[in-house]
Amino acid sequence: MAFEDLLTQFGYPALSIGTVIEGEAALIFGGILAKEGYFALGWVVGIAFLTTLACDQFFFFLGRFQGCKALNKWPKLQAKSRKITGLVHRNHLWLAVFFRFVYGFRSITPFTIGLCGITPIRFLILNLIGVSLWVFLLTSLGYVFGHALDWVLQSVRNWELWIIGGLTGAGLLVWGLVALRRKMVGKYLHLIP
Repeated sequence: MAFEDLLTQFGYPALSIGTVIEGEAALIFGGILAKEGYFALGWVVGIAFLTTLACDQFFFFLGRFQGCKALNKWPKLQAKSRKITGLVHRNHLWLAVFFRFVYGFRSITPFTIGLCGITPIRFLILNLIGVSLWVFLLTSLGYVFGHALDWVLQSVRNWELWIIGGLTGAGLLVWGLVALRRKMVGKYLHLIP
C-alpha cells in the first residue's frame, strides 16, 4: 500500500489519535502534510481542535467528579497534582489558557483545575481560547515548515553525495575515537590504584 493510500484511508483518524498521544508533533506533521497537499488544512485544524478540546474537557470533568478517588488510588498522580494546585489557585486564568504549551502538563492540568473547583463554563471558555491558540500556532508552524522543507530537500538533492560522504566520514571518525578510547582505557586500567 502506497503512502498516499495510507494517508487517504487512515490520515485523519491517525491525526486525531496523534493529537491525543503526542499533540505537538502531530499538529506540526499535519501542517506539513497539508502544505504538501495530502491533507486539507481546514480539516487538520478542525480535527485537532475538536480532539484536543474533548480530551481537555474529559480530564477536567474527571478531576471535578472523580478527582479525590483518583488521587487516593494513584499516589504519583497526587504528587503531580499537588505541584499544579498552587499554580491553579494563584493564576488559573493563565494556566487554563497556556498549560498545553508546557510539555508534561496536558492531561494533569485540566484534571487539577477540575479538582480545584473552577466552574465548568469558565474552564470551557478559557480552554476554547487555549486550544485555538495551540492548534493555530502549531499547525501554522508545520505549514510554514513545509515550505522550508521543500527548499531544504531541493538543496539537499544538489549536495546529497557530499552530505552522505561527510556523514559517513564523521561516523567512522567517531567510531574510531571510541574504539581507541576503549583500547587506551583497557591498556592503562591496571595503573589506577
